[in-house]
Amino acid sequence: VIAPVVRAFLHNSGLPSPAPAFENVSLAFGRRVVRESDTVWFISHGVVVDELQAGTLTTLPLQDELLGGPVGVSMREQSLITPDQRAFLKVLLDLCAPQDPR
Repeated sequence: VIAPVVRAFLHNSGLPSPAPAFENVSLAFGRRVVRESDTVWFISHGVVVDELQAGTLTTLPLQDELLGGPVGVSMREQSLITPDQRAFLKVLLDLCAPQDPR
């Protein structure tokens, strides 16, 4: 989900065609790769907050609007939404809806 945002950031930073060493969604794999290499990992802060607090990972001081993109829900196009998922999505949408200023 974040790969296009990362590519745009790198392109705007002067790396027009970066070839990622890895693209993955596995926390365990990502932790291991960065712990045992000089890899830079673009990952949501909340995913690695425990590692950041423990000092086993650190952040790079990157400031760019592209890296602060929207947060959303990703689902497979062909999947059926369960009643529980539908209720959860409704709660999220209700929480994000503009509030009446009255």
